[in-house]
Amino acid sequence: MSKLSIPSSIYWRSPVEFTSEMIDELKGKKVVLFMSSSSIKRLSLERWYKNLKNVTNLTHFSIIPSNPTYEDIYNILLQYDKEEPEPDVVVAIGGGSTIDIAKTFTGLLYLNAKTDLKKEDVLKSLIQKEYLEHKGSISIYAIPTTSGTGSEVTSWATVWDMESKAKYSIEAL
Repeated sequence: MSKLSIPSSIYWRSPVEFTSEMIDELKGKKVVLFMSSSSIKRLSLERWYKNLKNVTNLTHFSIIPSNPTYEDIYNILLQYDKEEPEPDVVVAIGGGSTIDIAKTFTGLLYLNAKTDLKKEDVLKSLIQKEYLEHKGSISIYAIPTTSGTGSEVTSWATVWDMESKAKYSIEAL
C-alpha cells in the first residue's frame, strides 16, 4: 500500500502563521478587519495588527456580538464611513459569528449608498434577498479560531431577527 502524499500547503496552520503571510499581500490596500480585541491578545497578534495598521488603510471592527442580528449589521454599516471607498479585502479572524458578520457586511455594503439608512432597509434586504442584485467583488479572508460552525468554508451567513424569532441565511456573496 502506498502512502498518500499531501502537499504541505494543505496542513492546518494556526491563525498566527497564516496572518504573517498576509501582510505583504495586503500592503497598500483598503482592508476591513473583523476581530475582537481579546482575540488579538489571546492569539498574540499584537505585532501583526500593528504591522497591518502601518501598511494598509485599515478599518477595524473589534466588537463582535454572538449570533449577529440585523441590528448589529445596521450599526456596523452606520459606522463604516460612507466617504470611504469600498474595501479591497475583508478579513475575519474569529469564530462563526465573526465570519458571518464579515460576509453579511460585504453583501450589504451596497446599502451604505442610501443617504438615510434605516434598520428596516437591512431587514428588507435580508428577507427579500435584495443583496443578490448587488453582488460585489470584495475578497473575504476567513480565518477560523474555533471549530464547529464551518462558516469559513461556506458561502452562507446567518443573521438573526430576535424580535421576530427568525434567522436569515445570506446566500453566496
